[in-house]
Amino acid sequence: MRERAAAFGGVLEAGRGRAAAGGSSYGWIPELAVSVRVLLVDDEELLRLAFGMILRAEPDMEPVGEAADGAAAVELARRLRPDVVLMDVRMSGTDGIEATRLLLREVPGTRVLVLTTFDLDAYAFEALRAGASGFLLKNSRPEELLAAIRDVARGDAVVSPRVTRRLLDRFAHLLPTTGDNGGGGDGDGGDGGGSGGSGAPRSGCAC
Repeated sequence: MRERAAAFGGVLEAGRGRAAAGGSSYGWIPELAVSVRVLLVDDEELLRLAFGMILRAEPDMEPVGEAADGAAAVELARRLRPDVVLMDVRMSGTDGIEATRLLLREVPGTRVLVLTTFDLDAYAFEALRAGASGFLLKNSRPEELLAAIRDVARGDAVVSPRVTRRLLDRFAHLLPTTGDNGGGGDGDGGDGGGSGGSGAPRSGCAC
């Protein structure tokens, strides 16, 4: 519980500070004229409050509802049709992974950004397998959270940098090498100086 308390403290303090300052948008993009409608799902009421405070300080964010468990999240998503769902992983009843799977099946236009206190590979892999568009830790900075919501709303995928590194380490051996070009690509491939792909993945949060 110590990790959850630390994450909550950081998020709540950030929310209070931004609300008191009147809000300064992190990475707000003017072309997003319509607000991103966000459903907040977490079994901790105070965390939902803190996330809501951060979102309401942004000109292009609109929290449209809250749920404390996965089953309620699926039901709310059916009715509210949010653009993005901020989904906790560990909840009683229907957990965040199963809720993500059900929600995306029933409300395919909605995207899910999974948030968790626990930096565990199993959560990240299962969330992505369930169809989530992103995976972040709850102790991420407010600007990281807001940027992730905007990226996911645009259709991009976002993964915590630490998780991205481990994903690359785990699956890099499955990527094609420079010689695996499907055959017939012997032309300029000798010195590796051409413009062809090197097989090395791009680093960064959005993927």
